[in-house]
Amino acid sequence: MFKKYFVKLSVLFIVLLGSFFLFHGFYFAVNIKGPAIEKKFYTFNNKPFNDSIKLKLHVYNTGINKVASLLVGDKNPWRPVPTFVIEHPKYGLIVFDSGLSSKVALMGKKTLHPITRLLFNTHSLKSKDLPSQMVQDSLLPIKVERVIFSHLHFDHIGNSDAFSKATYYVGQGTDLDNMTRMEGFEPDFMAKLIHNHAFKEIDFSVGKPFATFEKAVDLLGDGGLIAIQGNGHLTGSISLFVNLPQGLIFLAGDEAVHFDWLNNDDVQKISKNPKRAAEMRNRIRMLRELRPDIIIFPGHDFPKIPLNRTDIVVNNPILFTKEAWPLN
Repeated sequence: MFKKYFVKLSVLFIVLLGSFFLFHGFYFAVNIKGPAIEKKFYTFNNKPFNDSIKLKLHVYNTGINKVASLLVGDKNPWRPVPTFVIEHPKYGLIVFDSGLSSKVALMGKKTLHPITRLLFNTHSLKSKDLPSQMVQDSLLPIKVERVIFSHLHFDHIGNSDAFSKATYYVGQGTDLDNMTRMEGFEPDFMAKLIHNHAFKEIDFSVGKPFATFEKAVDLLGDGGLIAIQGNGHLTGSISLFVNLPQGLIFLAGDEAVHFDWLNNDDVQKISKNPKRAAEMRNRIRMLRELRPDIIIFPGHDFPKIPLNRTDIVVNNPILFTKEAWPLN
């Protein structure tokens, strides 16, 4: 009897130990140099943006994520989950990604599929979802007219059903029918969102070169928001240029996950299309080389913002510090 019990405990111990090393001990880099990028900055019709457009960008953080070393290597700290609200004088409030949901504040990684939890951790706090923070700043969710998703992973769509009057935009090729929780999506939530709201797919077949990218679309026709076809992180994933009064900024989404990723040839095991991810990384690097004045916001990082940039408002800047998100 004791022998059988000991054998069972030994097997369990070996399984647990093996799982630990499998998910936390071994990582093999996905180094892809990617193609060389033309050293040229394209503009639409060879003309600059319309400088008369007076936009303002609000930056929020909705929580923190941590990816297992199996997917990204040993350099895997907790990273922010930022979201963005754009004030447009004609088109009202426009959201780019909506971050983590209020469910994450209540349940943490238990909101994720059991298998996904082995590879991913997520953390937020009560009233730190985007709609709640917007209300605190008198930016009413009901006044949001457009929501643009860089892609549809759970940490980019949280509480987006709060924008009841909005039209939602996704990149061309986004698969709305085959999302699974094990892959980091929320299919039930998205099904309701699609049923209750208008969705538009950004048509990049009519796109033109812009900046260092091959296909770009002027979303509103006024040069204020320029969507960039990505397809690196996921098929259909996008980035967005915002034409602010004091200069362009680039919301990369997860086409540049964070600055460590951008500065490394390892695309890691987090991209659906690794070769395309490497190409997009190189295009963003070329953007940085040609136009160092353009502020780049990665999907899960925070850049240095010049103090004179009054057109960028970091709402609750303390939320971009580690101390703001106690894990106990």
